Amino acid sequence: MKENKLVVLGAGGVGKTSLVLQFLQGFFSPTYKPTVEDCYSHTLQLPNGLFQALEILDTAGSHHFPAMRELSIRSGRAFVIIYAVNNQQSFYEAQELWKLITTVKGVDNVPVVLVGNKMDLSVEREVTWETANRWVLDAMTNATYLETSAKYNLNVTEVFKELLIRTFGLGKEEQVRKERRPSRIRLSLSDLSLTSRRKSSSAISTTSQATHTTASGISRAESVLSGGSGDVNHEDIATENEEEHCESDVNMLTAANTPSTPPNSTSMSSEISENRRPSNVKKFDNKCIIL
Repeated sequence: MKENKLVVLGAGGVGKTSLVLQFLQGFFSPTYKPTVEDCYSHTLQLPNGLFQALEILDTAGSHHFPAMRELSIRSGRAFVIIYAVNNQQSFYEAQELWKLITTVKGVDNVPVVLVGNKMDLSVEREVTWETANRWVLDAMTNATYLETSAKYNLNVTEVFKELLIRTFGLGKEEQVRKERRPSRIRLSLSDLSLTSRRKSSSAISTTSQATHTTASGISRAESVLSGGSGDVNHEDIATENEEEHCESDVNMLTAANTPSTPPNSTSMSSEISENRRPSNVKKFDNKCIIL
């Protein structure tokens, strides 16, 4: 893991040390103690899952050590500039610190987070959120404005995460990932639609084949019934036809020799007709012979 130096700058009494200790140790002390220079080491996990080793440099708020402050700026990779929202003068000093950073670094795209601390003192506020945010948008090119409360641990961790995101350009990668996501979704939907069309085509083809097979079977059956196939037993058909003719002749002869019967005696008529079958009609092997 590459170590990155983050430099905390600001006027005296704005809460630089309180913010750092709240982030590292979860501790807040209401007692003010001027800082000359303190250095802390910490490991922070970024939103992309990677871990970064940090070296946090807490600088003095007074102007008694200008050479030390300039050296800290020269060795720093990213910066946290802090002012107190209830102190207008600290906001002006934050603007001067930004000018000093651009002068020492020689560039104006240095990763910076401007922090308005003591947001819990809203009644004593002297610098509005709109004023500070407008200045960041107009004067800085790679910066973010956040308001925090070191006393109540509000937005403290977000300050350092945002600073690392700007330092390593993770915000741009996340934006590119979000821009590419819809195209991937459209590609997935098109693939799904193509798969559905293929399945539908396959189902239609299967149905067509089944219909063709059924039609072929009907055609073959018709050809068989019409005598086109040699599998039909013509003797059976002839026998059935002869039996039908025989029964017809018997019924005709029976009707001729049977007297008329009342309409309500249908069953009796059938029995009489069966008993009075002409003696000259004989049936051998399911064949009728008239003697």
